[in-house]
This record gives sequence, structure tokens and C-alpha cells, in this order.
Amino acid sequence: MLRRSLLVPALAACLLAAPLGCSDAGDSEQALTHAAELAIVPLDIWAQPLPDGYKLSAQHDGDELSTKIGADGEIRVPLKKGLTVLSLSADDHEDLEVTVRFDGVSDPEIDEDRSTPGHGRAFGHRTKGNERTHRLFLGLRHAWFSAEGRPARRGNQLDLYLSGEEAWKSVHAELGSATDEVLVSTWWWESDFELIRPEGFHTYMTEAERKANTILGVLESRPAQKRVMVGQLWGQDGVLSGLTVDDALTAHGDLAGDKFEFMGQANPTRGRFTFQIPDFEFGPRVLDQVGGASKFDLIEGAPVASTVPEKEVDLTQWPISVDTEHASYHQKFMVVDHEVAFVGGMNLRKVDWDTAEHKVFDSRRMNFGASVADREAVAAKEELPDNGPRKDYMVRIDGPAAQDVADVFHKRWTQAVE
Repeated sequence: MLRRSLLVPALAACLLAAPLGCSDAGDSEQALTHAAELAIVPLDIWAQPLPDGYKLSAQHDGDELSTKIGADGEIRVPLKKGLTVLSLSADDHEDLEVTVRFDGVSDPEIDEDRSTPGHGRAFGHRTKGNERTHRLFLGLRHAWFSAEGRPARRGNQLDLYLSGEEAWKSVHAELGSATDEVLVSTWWWESDFELIRPEGFHTYMTEAERKANTILGVLESRPAQKRVMVGQLWGQDGVLSGLTVDDALTAHGDLAGDKFEFMGQANPTRGRFTFQIPDFEFGPRVLDQVGGASKFDLIEGAPVASTVPEKEVDLTQWPISVDTEHASYHQKFMVVDHEVAFVGGMNLRKVDWDTAEHKVFDSRRMNFGASVADREAVAAKEELPDNGPRKDYMVRIDGPAAQDVADVFHKRWTQAVE
């Protein structure tokens, strides 16, 4: 058994070094022989290198085969006639067992009936001179992430916020330094939503002072390109399309050259349909992610089937028993300067701000236009605030996964434009 304790950073970049060169016409009359070893490239289901500590073992006729690391970072095992069983495992991934069949004459191939379904595998074959070399790309399915979705990215810093106060404080700080691009998706937008509300003197802040801390005030103060996308209700540009936005935001959508774009987007999903995630092939992911893989004759393994069961959906059954567009996009997220993303359940709406204490009497939960006297009455516990306590969450993502959040935005924006 080979226990990998170190990731080989250059695996994807150097799969094909000099020993796997192109065919030479001068050797065409020589008998073609198969290489004595099988090269194995351990990957995840998205064709990314596996994390540190993965384990690979090989057996032939019940005997353990020796394994070694090749010059390009691949794992090499002896290629023997008959059946060779390969076992691959890694933390947070499902285990994979693959049986390779080789008759000594034809190219080795995967015995699908003896291999674990649901994982990625693709065989690459290449001829150099009179030698036929073979490379097997294996892709482990992740234990938590959908194989059909975006890759499980590594190298991210995640911070979970348990209240609107701490979440919007972090958003405010990040937006305050934005210089290139800000992407915003929300289900409900209120331009006067205050991101930060200083304890102790918020009651006595002037309207101008508080406006500078609103989502619109902060965005307008930044030189970055801004794009805001808000979900629309009951169809694209229908009778309720303006319910979730306000004039201050839509005015930016009408104004050219202000680096502030607005898009309303309805969800056209309606009627009855079958929700089903299609199978996919692992080979194209290998070709896209692994440098030099295109130089092999790639033989695709069995298609990777989704583990999500199909489901019949009937949107005419609930809530109003008619076929109409009552679906909507509920995604709430921001991406700042391509590097930081915020994803959660809170809209940019007055009801979505509260502290972790969820106090009954908190004058900072008053509407933007409330008077000082009304705020003082709440602070004195004489009146209830305009908005009650609220519990919701948000995650801050620093790292490569932020680009996946941005990708969702760009695809939805393009869809809305088209």
C-alpha cells in the first residue's frame, strides 16, 4: 500500500514528460509492446488533485503489488495479465475500487461489473516508438459536495455569522474598500437599509449620517463597478415586479455611465415537470483540468450517475392551485473584488438586522425614517420597535470558492439579459 502524505503540486502540469513522447515513423515496423507499468493519476470527481493523505493500493490474484511515485507524480504499479484491483480512498471522499482487465495483447480496460459505480475513471493510451503506455485517471466522489455541481474548492477561509449585526458589519467593511467590482443578488432590496448601527449613539444620528451607512450610500461612494440583481415576483416585469425594489435603485438602472447597473429577474419555472440530474462523463473534466491529458487517446469509463433521486414537481398544486409564475429566485449573496463572497439568508431589508441578543426593546431596529422621539421611547421600553427580533445567518468566504459564487451571478445575469 502507498500512503501519500504530501500533495504533488505539479501533478496536473507534468503528466507528460519526455518518456511519453510521440510516435516515431522509423519504429513502425517493430512489434508493439505494452509498458511494464500502469500509471495511475488519483484525482477527485472534478479532476482536481486529491488532498494530502490519500491511500492507493493494488492487488493481483490476491497478492499486494508494489507501488511507486513516477517522475511526473503519477503512481505506478506493475501491469500484469489478468485482473488487477485498485483501491483508492481519501478523507471526506467515498472509497473507490476499480478492476483493470489486461490480456497482454489489447489495451488494458476497466471491468465495470467489478468496479465501484458513481466515480470517475478514464483510460489514456499512447504510443511511443514500439511501446504502448497506459494511464488511468481516477476521480473520487466527494462525501458532501454534489458531483454534478461546482468543485469542492480547497484553501478557503470561512467565517459563520450568527446575527445580522456582525454579518452586515463585515459586509460594510469589505464594501468600504471595494475598488474593482461588486456583485449583489437579493430577493428584496431597500436602499435605506443600514448596514451598521453604532450602539449608544445611533438613536441621535442625523439622517445624513445614517444614510452614509445604508447599502445604497456605501455602494454609491465606491469607484467599483456595481451590479445588483433582485428577484421579481409573478413574472418578468409583471404587475408585482416593482414590489421588491425601490425608485432609488431603479434610477441607477436607467442612468448610463454611473458604473451602477440594476437587473430584475423573475423565475419562469412553472407547471409540472420532473426534476432529474443527468449523468455526466469524467473524461471531459480530465481534458479540461489535467495538463497534457489531450495527448492521450482517452477512453471514457461508464457515465457517472447522480445519487439524487428524480422527483416529480407540481407547481400548480400549491399555493394557489393554478398554473402561474409564482416561483422566484431566493439567492442572497455578494461578491467583492472577485476575492470575498458573502452568502446567507438575509435580504437587504429592514427586518433583516438584529443583534445576537435579540432584545425585545432595541431602538436600532426602528425604520430608517423614525424620529428621535420614537427611538427614545423604544430605548426607554415604552414602545416596541418597528421590527421584531430576527435570527438568520451568513457565511463569509475568502478564497477560490468566491469565484464560484461570482459564476452563479454572471450566469443568472446573462440569462436575464438573453
